Amino acid sequence: MGSSLDRRSLIQAGLGLTGGLALLRGSPAIAAGQPSTTSTAAEEPRPWWELGLMADPIMESQLLHFLAATYSAQADISEVLDTAKRIVAGDDWSWPDEWVRTADRIRAMGDTSLSRRHPLSAGNAYLRAANYYRAALIHH
Repeated sequence: MGSSLDRRSLIQAGLGLTGGLALLRGSPAIAAGQPSTTSTAAEEPRPWWELGLMADPIMESQLLHFLAATYSAQADISEVLDTAKRIVAGDDWSWPDEWVRTADRIRAMGDTSLSRRHPLSAGNAYLRAANYYRAALIHH
């Protein structure tokens, strides 16, 4: 029974990521799980790794890297996508500022968990916060 819960959790996480990306890109049909019926010839197919969330392809690849960190619990999908949504294109300081803002919030959650004697929850929060502080250092 434990392995079926693990598979279910993975499927739910995958569906959540797909829906979250669809909502950020503004496609209600995809978010609702319906196939898109309107395809224009002018649309160029793009590689799977181009999410279309950020104008800068280098920073988008970095975003994809931090989304992948969810596999090892170093990030949370909603926290990463929420941070990405707040990043302003063309503002060089937006990327580090928003990642530090997210990291500070998650670190505070860890502090609260630790003060309430929940060391495992605190450790999980500190791990994610450390990863988000690392994300703030990536800048080109």
